[in-house]
Amino acid sequence: MRTSTLLPLLGAAVALGACRGPERRDESTGVGNPGDISMQAAAPAGLTLRSGALPVGALELRRCGGGAAEVFAGDAVDLVEGALAPLPGGLSGQALCGLTLTTAGPAALELEADGGRARLTLDLPPLQLRLGGAQGVTVDEEGLLELTLGERAWASAAMLGLGPGVELEVGPGDPLHDLLAQALIDGTAAAVDGASAAEAPAAGSALVGFGDGGARALSFDGGLSWAVEPGDGEPLFAAVAEGDAILVVGGAAEGQLWSTRDGRTWTADAPGTGPLRAALATAAGVLLADADGALWTRADSGAPWTELAAFPDHRWSCLTEAEGLLYVAGEAPDGRGALAWSTDGGRSFTQLDPWPVPLDHCAAWGDHLVAVGADGKLLFGWPDAWYVQDLPGEVPYDLRTTDEGYFKLLTSNGMRIWSSGDDWQLAPLPARLVAWAPVPAYGSGTAVDVDGDLWIPPPVDPWDTDAWRPLGPVPEGLDGFIWWERSTP
Repeated sequence: MRTSTLLPLLGAAVALGACRGPERRDESTGVGNPGDISMQAAAPAGLTLRSGALPVGALELRRCGGGAAEVFAGDAVDLVEGALAPLPGGLSGQALCGLTLTTAGPAALELEADGGRARLTLDLPPLQLRLGGAQGVTVDEEGLLELTLGERAWASAAMLGLGPGVELEVGPGDPLHDLLAQALIDGTAAAVDGASAAEAPAAGSALVGFGDGGARALSFDGGLSWAVEPGDGEPLFAAVAEGDAILVVGGAAEGQLWSTRDGRTWTADAPGTGPLRAALATAAGVLLADADGALWTRADSGAPWTELAAFPDHRWSCLTEAEGLLYVAGEAPDGRGALAWSTDGGRSFTQLDPWPVPLDHCAAWGDHLVAVGADGKLLFGWPDAWYVQDLPGEVPYDLRTTDEGYFKLLTSNGMRIWSSGDDWQLAPLPARLVAWAPVPAYGSGTAVDVDGDLWIPPPVDPWDTDAWRPLGPVPEGLDGFIWWERSTP
């Protein structure tokens, strides 16, 4: 029986298979063929694992085609030394499509970096992985399922706030606990025949980035590592989920659309629109707005785009909806701001009188809309009542809402926070943050600064400037981000 010490988390190796010598290795590579299946767990970035244990309660292997699952007991895994367990003989010759690992208790870890030490007690939800796509991977009498160290990261010294002399304890109830547990799960992937984690089937939700030079990137571990597609010079302005894919849209002279399901393979499309500036997922399908004043929609992926409404010579830059109201904002033909809304899904619109300056950002929550002009003027309210607030000398950068109903605006002076009936309060920031990069596990307000570094917000008090944590740089050329809430394939 061979052993391994490759993995400094979730087991140096949890291998499920028959005994085989280290000199033999099946070199098959095709999906559906016998071969090694590697479950690649996320690794801590730049951290040394001093000790750790993971009690595995059960491992469930699911047959392809909806057959009965095989469940068998696991054992505690020493995260430094590793462990092996036999694969049930009844699975020989079977095609497996999925695996679920259920822990019997929390993982206890001790990490060290630059003289700082962290002790973590992490309760992990069941880890579910797809194996080998729809056809799965056939297991023969010498098949091996091995859990090894992957390339995606799940924690860093910056995330933990570790430095010389720092002692950190994280357990259930600590604001970092859920963040770290989810980052670990999201950073784990499945691969066949030793493929790298970067080539493995992507699972879980992702942070999606795009930029005005055409670059686009996905991170499945909360911004610690990225799958990057370099730009071709055509600007990209928005992204939106459509089914099990993400669409990134833009274009200079005409509409350009890229789609991906895994962040590694991208498909280009010429949707036949004007240059696209905004995108929104609605109950009826995806809605696009272009710089020629048209709104486009389709109900299903692959269907042709049809024009929903046209506003000649308008340049739309923002789409949002809430409580049955669809809003579109941008620039009117005379160079002033334009705002229109619909109560019937876009079949008809009402327009507000021209606004003094073009509206660059908008967001809605409940029946409230906030739109922001380049001069710092805020337009907020609802169809029956609109209000104005000036932010003299402040340059607005990016606007978002939170699940609690707050509007948060990044400006050159800090972060403005507003909810209905309150003034726009100013919270100081640790750096000049210019773009929201939402990662729910990190709390309300993950953002990127002007130098391209990702920051994690304070877990409790948004006014606690010292509690912000730098996570690390995002790939060059990204200036817009969305969170792609995606279920495991």
